[in-house]
Amino acid sequence: MNFSTGAGTPDEEFEQAVERFRSFLVHQGHSPNVIWIEPTNIVLTGDRRILVYHAEEEGGAELAARKVFEQGIAEGNGVVINGLFPKKDATYAFIWFPRDRAEAEYEMVPTGVKLRVNISETYKVAVFRSRERWRVLSQRHGGIQFMTMELFR
Repeated sequence: MNFSTGAGTPDEEFEQAVERFRSFLVHQGHSPNVIWIEPTNIVLTGDRRILVYHAEEEGGAELAARKVFEQGIAEGNGVVINGLFPKKDATYAFIWFPRDRAEAEYEMVPTGVKLRVNISETYKVAVFRSRERWRVLSQRHGGIQFMTMELFR
């Protein structure tokens, strides 16, 4: 499933955009509890599994999401808040922005904030909280990580 909604204003604040995103998630039938992730938190296995490292301390991930949001707004080519997958009582999400206006047009990103949920039934998701287990799995499946960035678009 891939759903998106119109843009917020280009001067929308991070907190406003996240609240709008939470409402959007509820409307789409997903949990409004957002857990921020980055490409470095994801490993693809090649057999339709996504492995996610998620430490308990959320502050760093939210701070990184805020920073990406603010940078994207400042550059003026729009920002996308994207729900990648649901897991139990949360929606794992990330923020990205186009590099230039051409990419923004290609990806249909307005100058404001676009909300999107592209939940795939194709992948099975496993969340790991152990840093050591995560390192082992990351090394084992590291050869196909170039595909990870495709998830983050």
